[in-house]
Amino acid sequence: MASAKKTQYLDSLSIQDIYARGANNTTLPSDQILVTDGMGGTVWQSVSALTGGGAFTTINTTPLTVTASIANPTVSILNGSNAGLRLDPTAPNTLRLYANAFNEVRIGGNYIGDSTISAYYNPTDTFKSTIKFVAGSNISISGDSSGNSLSFSAVPASNAMLSTLSVLSTNMSGLNTSFAESITNFNSPYSAQPFIQYGSSSLPANGQSTIVFSILANGKPYKNLNYIVQLSYQSTTTSIVKPLSFRVNSVSSFTTYGDISSTFSWTTYGQIF
Repeated sequence: MASAKKTQYLDSLSIQDIYARGANNTTLPSDQILVTDGMGGTVWQSVSALTGGGAFTTINTTPLTVTASIANPTVSILNGSNAGLRLDPTAPNTLRLYANAFNEVRIGGNYIGDSTISAYYNPTDTFKSTIKFVAGSNISISGDSSGNSLSFSAVPASNAMLSTLSVLSTNMSGLNTSFAESITNFNSPYSAQPFIQYGSSSLPANGQSTIVFSILANGKPYKNLNYIVQLSYQSTTTSIVKPLSFRVNSVSSFTTYGDISSTFSWTTYGQIF
């Protein structure tokens, strides 16, 4: 069918159907719209070729670029394990982004290692949403997942002292034997050294126990009342709410006070000449 080109200027035009044709009376493909060409005319263009207007056609993100098309007109932004969206009740069509993970933890005071712990590790582009708390030798940690809380507790000082006193007693046992064998020799090179005695005992129902040196194997009285006494719990049937204490009775004995039905270790040292 031959085309007829006519030019008319109309203030208004009402028509029912438009049969669009391309060059040489060809049929235009689907999804074509008539737009102005900026030179006083019009041109047929594909919808996907349009730029600008009231909507975005491309969204750039770090992992990929999202491009809108007729087949994929929707961009989905969903909640994840460490971040999410929630509706803003104060404004229409408004979402607010929130994070479940921590951003950064800074450590100060007496610390070892890094002073900053970050949720995002830039060199490898990874997120680390979990913080691990590790208890030291004198610290215990109690976790409560229902309340998202951690409780830190210090090991009682008496328990911490027990290990130190046990090691000290073991290391000094050989030296004590030498002291006991040489006490009658006032010219001994050990005469100016402290004499160490140690042992363990139990606290009965009244919560007190008296240690008498003279009934011990190789036990010796001290020169004066200035000898040192150190105590620590070995075991107890209670929560160890009462600290161990002592009273020096004489150069030959002292009394220990503490929780009933408990076992304790003791170490003394001082001059015997």
